[in-house]
Parts: sequence; C-alpha cells; structure tokens
Amino acid sequence: MQPVAGAQVCAEGTTTCATSTSDGSFALGGLTPGQVFLSASASGFLPGETRESVTLASGAAVTGVALLLSGRPPDSAHYVGSGRCFYCHENEVLAWKSSAHSKALDQTTQSVDVTGWPAAPSDCTGPAAVNSSIQQADPMVAPAPGVDPSRYVYLVRWRAGCGQPEFAMAFDTNGNGIIDAGDTVIPVTGSIGGVATDAGQCGNGGILPAQNPCASNLGGSHPTAAMGWWQQEYLTAIGGSAKPSWVTWDTSGTPTDVLVMPLAWNQRGHPPQWVAAPDYNTSQTGTWSMACAGCHEVGLTLAVDANGLVTQYASVSAQIGCEKCHGPASAHVTSLDPKLIVNPAYLTAQAAREVCAQCHSQGVSSASPAGVFGFAWNDAATVGGGNFIPGVHQLSDFMSAPSFGDPNFYWTESTWPAGTAFPSSDHLTAIDLGSSLHATNTYDRLTCGDCHTGHAGAGGPTDIATTDAQTGDRYDFLNNDAVLRDDVGCLTCHAGFGSFASVALSDTAAYHLSMGGTVEKNGAAWTISSGDQATAVANVASSVTAHMVAKSGCTAPFDPTGTNGPPAGRCSSCHMAKTTFTGSYFSGLDSSGKMANVIGDVSAHTFVVATPDLSQATVAAATSWDGVMPNACGACHAEDRFGL
Repeated sequence: MQPVAGAQVCAEGTTTCATSTSDGSFALGGLTPGQVFLSASASGFLPGETRESVTLASGAAVTGVALLLSGRPPDSAHYVGSGRCFYCHENEVLAWKSSAHSKALDQTTQSVDVTGWPAAPSDCTGPAAVNSSIQQADPMVAPAPGVDPSRYVYLVRWRAGCGQPEFAMAFDTNGNGIIDAGDTVIPVTGSIGGVATDAGQCGNGGILPAQNPCASNLGGSHPTAAMGWWQQEYLTAIGGSAKPSWVTWDTSGTPTDVLVMPLAWNQRGHPPQWVAAPDYNTSQTGTWSMACAGCHEVGLTLAVDANGLVTQYASVSAQIGCEKCHGPASAHVTSLDPKLIVNPAYLTAQAAREVCAQCHSQGVSSASPAGVFGFAWNDAATVGGGNFIPGVHQLSDFMSAPSFGDPNFYWTESTWPAGTAFPSSDHLTAIDLGSSLHATNTYDRLTCGDCHTGHAGAGGPTDIATTDAQTGDRYDFLNNDAVLRDDVGCLTCHAGFGSFASVALSDTAAYHLSMGGTVEKNGAAWTISSGDQATAVANVASSVTAHMVAKSGCTAPFDPTGTNGPPAGRCSSCHMAKTTFTGSYFSGLDSSGKMANVIGDVSAHTFVVATPDLSQATVAAATSWDGVMPNACGACHAEDRFGL
C-alpha cells in the first residue's frame, strides 16, 4: 500500500471535506456526533469509502480511519483473458478454475450429464432415440394460419467415434413416430450449467449439508438424492460449416454463435426430469450473442445492423473470467502495476455490488442499443468498447433492470406491510441485496463479497476479518466453506448485538474452530481448549435457540448444519427463504393433504423472514400449487404450507 496525496476526503451527507497530505493523512472537523461514512476520490484511482461507518462521540477525536482506493485501468486498456493472471495470482486462478464462473459454459460435450439421455448404442449401426414426451416448436415447420409447429422432441444418442454427433435432439417433423431422414436433427455442441456448476448447493460449498438429508431440508414428499446443481441446458453451433438450413440469417460475422436447444435436464426435479428449456428460441434474437454472451463471456466485440440484429460477435474468453470483475487487464499485466487494475474490495459498496449485479439481475436489457441485448451493454461508451467495467462505469448507464418489488418478478401483495417483497424469478439477488437493510443501514454497507468469495463462488469469503469493538482484538476467520451453513458468517457481524448480545466475538471464533475452521487473532494463529470451545458453542446455541423461541416459538434443538435431520437454528433458513427457483419448485403435501409449494432452490436476499401469513395471502390469486409463495416455515412444517 502506498499513501495517496491530494485525495479529497469528505464526510458523506455534509459539505465537510479535506485533502490528504503527502503521507496520505487527513483531518475533518466540526462533524456532528453519531455515525458517518467517509468517501474519498483521487486522480488515477476509483472512488472509495468506509463501508463501515465511523462512530463520532461528542468532543472526542477518532484516529486510525483508513480509506483504500482501487486502481483504474487506463482508457486504452483491452482484455487479455484469464490465462495471463495465473503467473502472479496462482491461488486465485486455481480457485476460479473449479468454480461455476469458470465451468458453467462448456463449448464441448464433455460436461453433458448423461443421466437423462438414452444409453449409448453398442455399435455404429444407428442411434438410440427416446421420445421425451415434450413438444416444442420445430424450426423446420414454418408457422402459418392453421399450422402448429409443435412436435415431440426426441433425445438421440450415437456411440462415440461413429462420425455422428454423440448427443442430439430431434423433432418428429413428418409426424410418423420415428426419427428418419425427413426430421429436424439438432446436434449438441456444448452445454451450460448442470454438473459443471456444482457449487455444492447440497455439498461443502453451498447452503445445504454435504450428505443426505439434503432432501430433508426441503420437507417435500418426494425425497431425492443430494444433488448440488440445478439444470443443464444444451447448445448447438450455428456458424460456419455447422450452420443448419433453418438458420436463415448471415452468420459469417458470428462464426462462434450458438442457440439454446429445446430441452433442459432438470437435475433437481422429483425425480430429475427433462423439461422445456426456458431459453429455447430459434430466431436471431434468441442467439447466444444477443441473449447470453454479455454475462457468460469476457471482452465482447459486438456490432448490430439497422434492425438491431447482430452482425459481428467475438469474445476474448468464453468464461466468466477475471476481467469480468477486475476490468481490462492489458496495462496491468504489462507493467504489473496494481494501480492499473480494478480491485473490487476497495470500491464503494454500490460499485462493488454492481460487480455482481451486472449479471445477477433478472429482466435486464441493454442501454445502447436500447433493449437489444439481454445483458449490460452500451456501445456509446468508448472506454471498454461497450463492455461494463465495474467502478469505471455506472451500471445504470449500461442496462435497465426491474426495481425491487416489481410484481412481474416478485411475490407481493397489497395486504403485506409496505416495502415487503420476495423474489419470484431467479437472478434477482443483487437487486434484493441493494434494497435490504444489509446495504442501507447506518453502520455497515454490505456487498456480495462480504458473504461470498468471487474467485471460488462457493462457501464464505476467503478471509472474514472482524475487530472486536469491546477489546480491539482483530479476528480473521479462515477455512470458511461452512460459514453460510453454520451461522458463523452471520455471527461475525451480529455477535454482541440485539438477540446475540451475550455472544462475544471470541465465542464466535471458538465456535468456528469447533466447526473445522481456523482463526487468527491479531495476526497469529489462535486456538483454545476443547472445553472452552464447548462452553462457547453452548453460548452460541443458547442465544440462537432463544432467538428462535422469541421470534417464532420454534424450540427445535440447535443443529444448523442438519447433522441429525433438517437444519434448525440456521440463520438463512428463516431469513433467506428459497422463494424462487432456477430449476424447479419442490412440491409436497400440506396438513390437509393438498399439493403445496414447499420451497424453491434460490434464496431471497432481502433478509426479511417469509412468514406463513404472507404466503397465505397469495392463495386467493393462485390457480395452481406453484402460484402460492413458499415460506420459511413450510420448508419443514406441513401445517405452514398452503396447497391447492
């Protein structure tokens, strides 16, 4: 770290500012006692702030307040790909390579989950084909009055090495009940999601426990094996020699473009099952380059014609790579100067949340050309060539997105308390967080990175550093794979306050040790006896149980990781109910024997408890069981579900 001279430091909400001296120091006076956030800006750096407010006491001085500023890529910087980062950032790149950010998109068939496909034939005499019993629009059947383009989709598999596509989907175009020369056959050339994105939703990296009873957490009537993924969609190449006859537009400038295929494999269904792919669209507006590339690739080059259709498409990296969050790195990798790259940890909280919000937002459309792309893009921005660069740009200049509580994307009822809403569509986590008390309170401005590591994408942050306000001791929580399941992630902030006033930060550290984590205290490895750990664990368990009893009347034994059954006392079970889904909602019976919506597979990030009475209010407008919002209690308790 180097001191920054000439930085302007201001107390937010006031006109009080100061300029830092040659050693980076500054002084602000005449401020009103209470909580205040400080902001800083300096030439050659991106704006920063204290994400934790400074407490000002009447007549007292506060010292030691530090503001760290992120570097900024020069306007001429360009994208180089994640491979250049490995030489200096080996650990981060290796963690990223095992993450969904790296693996979600596979432009080969190596990541295809074969579970739902027919078995490969024993020889090359012909393929195996199975009717999925799902109909989709056959691209070879031209829509016309009185003509239904829907046909059954078949799953086709050849033996590998036969000179045929190993996996394909086919339409019974001529309606004769078999797949023959007159039918539309679409080869699988890649996949998105599925096995490759196993971030451990029921494993070590996610929210649910590593072993069964993963299904017990769902409380549904259809138990299933623990699976850590949601759904897999399939891609087919449409450029170059792979261009099918039903693609009628010019693909010469988009040789790597693909389309999503008609079926998706829902790996978390009851049982796992084929479903109609939500992103299937065989028109030019449904191409990867127009709907998906802006989030799943880095360093895009895009051009459109007068009709807003893509005529040129290329990318530097077909992965969600380093530069998606850190900006174009050419100047940084050449000079190794840390001031020439974005460090999201030093951005303002809003800019840091936008690192993730550029993709973890639903209903997005590009700013320029307006509404053309399904992702953040502004071709009028000369810096970045249209690509959004966190911290350099404001996300609102690159995309439009739903507002919190938009009834097209959220569960909401007029009878609910004002401002209450829960996501009903996936990829709303960034919008949720930005509207929650975690982002808007007067003490801490939380970002996605406070609970998640951007490099691995699973488990908690690599290092949770917290200073005990009472003792001044700094605790670093390490080996944090389980902190989102065992409450440690929440207690590192909430210990000592409210319902958890009796839990010291040292108790949380001891509890973390007992759960297999490691701790450093004031920079040195820290541990305590097993007896002292047990005492601390008992204190944590007692406080969490008392909180559950006081707030909901729940008396279940403290077991947040679900070792002995459904998790009890896990903060996220109540405060982050899974009200929406990526793959499917999970059904189960209510106490009257009716089919009910038990739980989704994506957590709300509003941190407001979805209570049964809020779910009950959604029954009147529902026409099927999945039209009723699931709630935190109904995940385990049939009497708190509302079926139809």
